[in-house]
Amino acid sequence: MKKYWIIALLCLGAYGISLNGSFMLDDYLVLFNESGVSNKGFLSLFTEYQHIVYRPVGHLPLWIFYQCFGSHAIFYHIANLLLFIVVCILFCKITKLLTGNRSLAFLVTILYALHPANSMLVNYVTANILSVFIITMQVSFLFVIYYLNTSQKRFLYFSYLFFLLSCFSHEMSIIFPAFVFCLVYFLRGFDFKKAMFFVIPYGILTGLFLYFRTIFFTLKGSASAISSMLQIVDVYVSSIMTLIYWYVGKMIVPRDIVFLWTAVIEEHYNPLEIYRSLALLALLIYLIFFRWKKGIKPFALSIFIIGFVPVFGASYAHFPFAEPMIEPHWFYFSSLGFFVLLAVGLFWLKTKINITFWKVCVGTLMVVYFILLQQNNWYWRNQESYCRFWITTNGVNTTPFYGMGQVLLNRGDYKEAIGYLGRGFTLSRRYQSSFLTADVGYAYLKSGDPVVASQYFNMAVEREPNYSVSYYYLGLLAWGQGEKVVAKQFFLKAIQLYPKNKYYRQELGRIHAGLDPLGKYPLFQL
Repeated sequence: MKKYWIIALLCLGAYGISLNGSFMLDDYLVLFNESGVSNKGFLSLFTEYQHIVYRPVGHLPLWIFYQCFGSHAIFYHIANLLLFIVVCILFCKITKLLTGNRSLAFLVTILYALHPANSMLVNYVTANILSVFIITMQVSFLFVIYYLNTSQKRFLYFSYLFFLLSCFSHEMSIIFPAFVFCLVYFLRGFDFKKAMFFVIPYGILTGLFLYFRTIFFTLKGSASAISSMLQIVDVYVSSIMTLIYWYVGKMIVPRDIVFLWTAVIEEHYNPLEIYRSLALLALLIYLIFFRWKKGIKPFALSIFIIGFVPVFGASYAHFPFAEPMIEPHWFYFSSLGFFVLLAVGLFWLKTKINITFWKVCVGTLMVVYFILLQQNNWYWRNQESYCRFWITTNGVNTTPFYGMGQVLLNRGDYKEAIGYLGRGFTLSRRYQSSFLTADVGYAYLKSGDPVVASQYFNMAVEREPNYSVSYYYLGLLAWGQGEKVVAKQFFLKAIQLYPKNKYYRQELGRIHAGLDPLGKYPLFQL
């Protein structure tokens, strides 16, 4: 229990600077948008999309937080920090049960808590969805261990339940059966056949979940992406391996980590990559099944590798409309394998060198982690600082350009906003959302070009007829052209689509009072 308190205090010290962070990027869309969590009833979380995804269990805590905290960002960050502490403590408990080594488990947890790749869980408001996804997987995994230790069936049934909850928190949970296989095969002495038989119920639940998602809540773009990938297998593999190398490199040298890294296919094609990836796979198989065979090392390496399996599909979720990408938060559970291997390596080093020097080495590593983490936390302080950092680090993704455009629109720097939004529009290939399209039009409207603005507004309405902001913009356009009756109709349409939006009502109230609408950028007017 003492070590758990130390972990909690360490997390508080490491992320104290993050508690003053603001809302940013998807926070506005996932939480406050008309199709976001704040505008859903409890039951509609399970019957409708939230924004553009279906993760009802993951979104449930966010929905509860909104009922409690409203638009006060600091309380969301406090809640995120508490959830992150739970994640760390559960990993500590899991590692202790797997290895029987309290000191090793404690070191693994400290490394996990301080690594900058995991900082999104505290810094990004809507990342509590990911914390729920991790925690439900952790609890399911713990129940498997309890079942193996006690043979009590109730623990196995609880594991099945929490596995399903994790699936409805985030789609990455579908690889969980492979983690269970690694547990029973490498650490519990099951042979291959017995291990496969043990995970069959998890496989059945995975199939049912995927069937449900396919029939009722389609995984967007999956079919078209798969058909497109089959035509460029060599380029596809080359690009995927480039993304994986980036993530592994950032785990080893944790600096300049962004929460979504994009690769340009044409720039990352290597015709030899298929052979190199096959050679790497052969090496890993040799290490796991022939050199190590059983124990904590092949288990840890296996779950780390298995974490990359969904990358071969998720990275191309919107292809060919957008470039392939990788997101570090996909690996917040499987990365446990990396930290276990790192800790095992450090403990091995302890037997080879002077203990004082070893403590200096481990302490230095933690200090480096802590410094890089603080730098990462500083980037996360607001949308502008993070987007500028993101553009500097990986300037081929649409999101940071759109994010900077939003900041500039709210600030009134419309000419500069056009530059960022236009760059984002170009980078997104054909995958231009109604959000980006409408905002480009707003920038042109405010810059004094209503003709171009009208083209973008109509394009946005065509792509998403129920997006209220487009009609608000059309109302501003009509008002500026003297068509006041038409403007009122557009404002009423925006309110009809998003009745909880106080800002729309304020604007309509000004019109009824004979005043001009303020015409501020609406997304930040919470």
